Amino acid sequence: MTYVAIPPGGSTVIADPQGGPSANVTNVGGTGALAVNVVQTVGGGGGGGGASQADESTFTAGTTTFTPIGGVFNDSIGSPASGQAASARITSFRAIHINLRNNSGTEIGTSGNPVRTDPTGTTTQPVSISAALPTGSNTIGAVTQASGPWTTNLTQVGGAAIALGQAAMAASLPVAIASNQSTLNVAVASALPTGANTIGAVTQASGPWTTNVTQIGGSALAFGQAAMASSIPVAIASNQSTLNVTVATALPTGSNTIGAVTQASGPWTDNLIQVGGSSITLGQKASAASLPVVLASDQGAITVSSGVNTSATATLSNVSASATSVVLLSSNSNRKGATIFNDSTVNAYVKFGTTASTSSFTIKMGPAGYFELPETAVYTGEMDVISDSATGTLRVTELT
Repeated sequence: MTYVAIPPGGSTVIADPQGGPSANVTNVGGTGALAVNVVQTVGGGGGGGGASQADESTFTAGTTTFTPIGGVFNDSIGSPASGQAASARITSFRAIHINLRNNSGTEIGTSGNPVRTDPTGTTTQPVSISAALPTGSNTIGAVTQASGPWTTNLTQVGGAAIALGQAAMAASLPVAIASNQSTLNVAVASALPTGANTIGAVTQASGPWTTNVTQIGGSALAFGQAAMASSIPVAIASNQSTLNVTVATALPTGSNTIGAVTQASGPWTDNLIQVGGSSITLGQKASAASLPVVLASDQGAITVSSGVNTSATATLSNVSASATSVVLLSSNSNRKGATIFNDSTVNAYVKFGTTASTSSFTIKMGPAGYFELPETAVYTGEMDVISDSATGTLRVTELT
């Protein structure tokens, strides 16, 4: 390291040991400060940032040097006074914070001074109304529908609400029917008012005129027989054919004259339900409820039944005893009687019906037992039998 003594107000020359230019060093004012001559070279110095560039000079990417800029992110920092220098404000994303202002210095982009896309204020702009207009007077400029004929939903006329469907005159639109209007179908929804009412010509669509007569002379009229006061007076034609007359109620007491009654065809028929005021029906009855008769003098022989069935036909069969249910006699509607003999040393259980068992049977027959069907009510259905064991035979005789 080399030390150089410079007298106050004096100077000295320092040679470059590498052969470069010499430096003249001066002691300024005897204060010990060195006077330094800063010389700008191409590509270096300037601005204190280590790099500078002439105005409107060429910038070459990857080659030209420049001084980077910085800023402060602090949304609550104080504002500088007029004439003071300050660093630029940046956002939390390192972008330069921009505050838009017009030529007069007034801030824009606010509700009072919005940013316009139309600088002159005369170009038509599309507007979307997202909320109801405020109360009071609101002026809306020309509104043009995008395409097609104009469509709207009519809800008021003259300040009064209007809706589809029939309404009272006060809530309806006044219209004038065209002079060449085709025929209108008119429905009278309620009774005409009392007094004189004039109805124009009414033409039925087709066919003869039809109507539903509900009143005559102001009195209601309906189908069915009615009292004379509620009936239409008619006159029977002089050539009226025979009328069928039905007497719906008993003739009044006293003398009643009935004209000739002729049955349509065949001999006279009647349904006899009473004799002497007492009801009578078919079938055998006690003598008090029966008609008294007298047998004709030439009455033929009358067959009288004693109540005992007789038969000249007997069919014999043998059924082996079985420990399971077997058929003893098949169903026979012509059966008049039957007898059974248990030719066995074990019990037999006979059932009027199918599938006999020792707990489901009609007659229990012991060894050498005998049974015959009652004469008063001969059973004609199937008869089954089961025995204590397969020992012996049941001797059966059926009468038909």
